[in-house]
Amino acid sequence: MKILIIRLLAASTLFCTLSIASLAQPTQSAFPGITPNGTVEGEFDRFENRTKIHLKNMLVAKKPGQELVLGVFGSYTGSPSPPSSVVLTLTSFAVGGFQYRPNQACTLNVIADGERLKYELVNKLQDIYLNTIYLDGAAAAIPYAELRRIARAKSLEMRFEGTEFTLTSEQQQTFHEFLKRFWDDK
Repeated sequence: MKILIIRLLAASTLFCTLSIASLAQPTQSAFPGITPNGTVEGEFDRFENRTKIHLKNMLVAKKPGQELVLGVFGSYTGSPSPPSSVVLTLTSFAVGGFQYRPNQACTLNVIADGERLKYELVNKLQDIYLNTIYLDGAAAAIPYAELRRIARAKSLEMRFEGTEFTLTSEQQQTFHEFLKRFWDDK
């Protein structure tokens, strides 16, 4: 059951973490399925008549013993169309212990082309410990229009609870691929 939970976490979102000042752009993850640029996947749920789009497993920060992974989830019913909001997640994979207390709000600050945006992410994920790895995470609903601004920014900086990172041009291209699934970013 714990392995299933970890796989679902890694496969469907990318949650909270790291509390260091600044990290270099990571190039490789120690965990299977997590890549520097992430992946975009979609699936149609015939029972809900809803198409679900995931940006999964984007490694945005790394230091020895800790990795910060980002993801985005959105969906639409019927023809492709932008949702009013998407869920942005950050997940911490750490060797040294949990990074946040349960139900503690975490702050994600973004500077996109000089515009400052701030999001409160709630630590909703139950802390998981398995074979020396600690997982905890946070999520927030973000207006789709703001995600679009972030994805299209020429200059982009982010800080999550003391961890600063930037997205590479390849990672921003993955965001564009996510947006294209809604027929919005042609």
